[in-house]
Amino acid sequence: MLSCEWTAATDHPTVHIRHHVAEALHALGFAQDRIDDVVLAASELAANATEHAEGPYRLLLHNAGPTYLLECHDHSSTLPPVDPRPAPPTHDSPLSEPDADALLTQLGERGRGLAMLSHLSNGRLSAQTTPTGKKVLVTLIRDARKA
Repeated sequence: MLSCEWTAATDHPTVHIRHHVAEALHALGFAQDRIDDVVLAASELAANATEHAEGPYRLLLHNAGPTYLLECHDHSSTLPPVDPRPAPPTHDSPLSEPDADALLTQLGERGRGLAMLSHLSNGRLSAQTTPTGKKVLVTLIRDARKA
Protein backbone atom coordinates (compact mmCIF):
# COMPACT_ATOMS: atom_id res chain seq x y z
CA MET A 1 0.00 0.00 0.00
CA LEU A 2 1.15 3.52 -0.82
CA SER A 3 0.12 6.51 1.28
CA CYS A 4 0.66 10.18 0.37
CA GLU A 5 -0.37 13.06 2.60
CA TRP A 6 -0.52 16.81 2.01
CA THR A 7 -2.14 20.01 3.25
CA ALA A 8 -3.37 23.20 1.61
CA ALA A 9 0.10 24.65 2.30
CA THR A 10 1.89 21.90 0.32
CA ASP A 11 3.52 23.28 -2.82
CA HIS A 12 2.29 21.50 -5.95
CA PRO A 13 0.64 18.50 -4.27
CA THR A 14 -0.35 16.90 -7.57
CA VAL A 15 3.30 16.79 -8.68
CA HIS A 16 4.16 15.05 -5.40
CA ILE A 17 1.29 12.55 -5.87
CA ARG A 18 2.15 11.79 -9.51
CA HIS A 19 5.79 11.09 -8.63
CA HIS A 20 5.04 8.73 -5.73
CA VAL A 21 2.24 6.84 -7.48
CA ALA A 22 4.32 6.34 -10.66
CA GLU A 23 7.25 5.06 -8.60
CA ALA A 24 5.03 2.59 -6.71
CA LEU A 25 3.38 1.30 -9.89
CA HIS A 26 6.72 0.79 -11.64
CA ALA A 27 7.84 -1.29 -8.65
CA LEU A 28 4.62 -3.36 -8.90
CA GLY A 29 5.26 -4.14 -12.56
CA PHE A 30 2.48 -2.10 -14.17
CA ALA A 31 2.64 -1.51 -17.93
CA GLN A 32 3.55 2.10 -18.76
CA ASP A 33 0.20 2.89 -20.42
CA ARG A 34 -1.67 1.74 -17.30
CA ILE A 35 0.73 3.67 -15.05
CA ASP A 36 -0.19 6.79 -17.01
CA ASP A 37 -3.92 6.15 -16.41
CA VAL A 38 -3.52 5.50 -12.67
CA VAL A 39 -1.23 8.50 -12.22
CA LEU A 40 -3.77 10.68 -14.04
CA ALA A 41 -6.57 9.37 -11.79
CA ALA A 42 -4.50 9.93 -8.63
CA SER A 43 -3.58 13.44 -9.75
CA GLU A 44 -7.22 14.28 -10.44
CA LEU A 45 -8.32 12.96 -7.04
CA ALA A 46 -5.64 15.06 -5.34
CA ALA A 47 -6.53 18.18 -7.32
CA ASN A 48 -10.26 17.82 -6.61
CA ALA A 49 -9.69 17.28 -2.89
CA THR A 50 -7.33 20.24 -2.65
CA GLU A 51 -9.70 22.53 -4.55
CA HIS A 52 -13.06 21.48 -3.14
CA ALA A 53 -12.43 20.26 0.42
CA GLU A 54 -10.53 21.01 3.57
CA GLY A 55 -7.36 19.19 4.51
CA PRO A 56 -5.27 17.58 5.58
CA TYR A 57 -5.58 15.16 2.68
CA ARG A 58 -4.49 11.57 2.18
CA LEU A 59 -4.29 9.40 -0.93
CA LEU A 60 -3.97 5.64 -0.56
CA LEU A 61 -3.19 3.07 -3.25
CA HIS A 62 -4.23 -0.48 -2.33
CA ASN A 63 -3.28 -3.63 -4.24
CA ALA A 64 -6.38 -5.85 -4.34
CA GLY A 65 -5.33 -8.70 -6.64
CA PRO A 66 -6.43 -7.93 -10.21
CA THR A 67 -7.58 -4.44 -9.17
CA TYR A 68 -6.03 -1.45 -7.52
CA LEU A 69 -7.98 0.95 -5.36
CA LEU A 70 -7.20 4.66 -5.15
CA GLU A 71 -8.73 6.19 -2.05
CA CYS A 72 -8.60 9.94 -1.40
CA HIS A 73 -9.55 11.24 2.05
CA ASP A 74 -10.37 14.84 2.96
CA HIS A 75 -12.19 16.70 5.73
CA SER A 76 -15.38 17.69 3.89
CA SER A 77 -18.55 15.66 4.20
CA THR A 78 -19.91 16.98 0.88
CA LEU A 79 -19.96 14.06 -1.53
CA PRO A 80 -19.23 14.55 -5.23
CA PRO A 81 -21.77 13.16 -7.69
CA VAL A 82 -20.99 9.49 -8.35
CA ASP A 83 -22.47 9.81 -11.84
CA PRO A 84 -20.69 12.94 -13.09
CA ARG A 85 -22.57 13.16 -16.39
CA PRO A 86 -25.10 15.99 -16.45
CA ALA A 87 -28.68 14.79 -16.65
CA PRO A 88 -30.10 15.29 -20.12
CA PRO A 89 -32.97 17.73 -20.41
CA THR A 90 -36.40 16.17 -20.65
CA HIS A 91 -39.02 17.13 -23.21
CA ASP A 92 -41.02 18.67 -20.36
CA SER A 93 -38.15 20.88 -19.16
CA PRO A 94 -35.56 21.50 -21.88
CA LEU A 95 -32.64 23.77 -21.11
CA SER A 96 -33.24 27.31 -22.21
CA GLU A 97 -30.68 28.67 -24.62
CA PRO A 98 -28.88 30.83 -22.01
CA ASP A 99 -28.78 27.87 -19.58
CA ALA A 100 -27.39 25.56 -22.27
CA ASP A 101 -24.76 28.13 -23.23
CA ALA A 102 -23.71 28.52 -19.60
CA LEU A 103 -23.49 24.73 -19.13
CA LEU A 104 -21.41 24.28 -22.30
CA THR A 105 -19.10 27.13 -21.30
CA GLN A 106 -18.58 25.66 -17.83
CA LEU A 107 -18.01 22.13 -19.11
CA GLY A 108 -15.62 23.42 -21.74
CA GLU A 109 -13.28 24.81 -19.09
CA ARG A 110 -13.98 22.73 -16.02
CA GLY A 111 -16.05 19.89 -14.68
CA ARG A 112 -14.55 16.99 -16.58
CA GLY A 113 -12.50 15.47 -13.76
CA LEU A 114 -15.13 13.13 -12.34
CA ALA A 115 -16.21 12.04 -15.82
CA MET A 116 -12.58 11.28 -16.63
CA LEU A 117 -12.19 9.29 -13.40
CA SER A 118 -15.35 7.36 -14.20
CA HIS A 119 -14.05 6.59 -17.70
CA LEU A 120 -10.61 5.49 -16.47
CA SER A 121 -12.22 3.16 -13.93
CA ASN A 122 -14.99 1.83 -16.19
CA GLY A 123 -17.56 3.41 -13.88
CA ARG A 124 -15.96 2.18 -10.65
CA LEU A 125 -16.07 5.58 -8.96
CA SER A 126 -17.74 6.08 -5.58
CA ALA A 127 -17.70 8.30 -2.51
CA GLN A 128 -18.49 7.66 1.14
CA THR A 129 -18.64 9.78 4.24
CA THR A 130 -16.18 8.99 7.01
CA PRO A 131 -16.07 10.08 10.68
CA THR A 132 -13.75 12.95 9.68
CA GLY A 133 -15.10 13.86 6.21
CA LYS A 134 -15.22 11.67 3.13
CA LYS A 135 -13.28 9.35 0.88
CA VAL A 136 -13.53 9.14 -2.89
CA LEU A 137 -12.71 5.72 -4.31
CA VAL A 138 -11.60 4.73 -7.80
CA THR A 139 -11.11 1.05 -8.63
CA LEU A 140 -8.78 0.34 -11.53
CA ILE A 141 -8.16 -2.98 -13.23
CA ARG A 142 -4.45 -3.79 -13.43
CA ASP A 143 -4.66 -4.71 -17.12
CA ALA A 144 -7.22 -2.43 -18.76
CA ARG A 145 -7.53 -4.78 -21.75
CA LYS A 146 -9.17 -7.36 -19.47
CA ALA A 147 -11.90 -4.91 -18.36
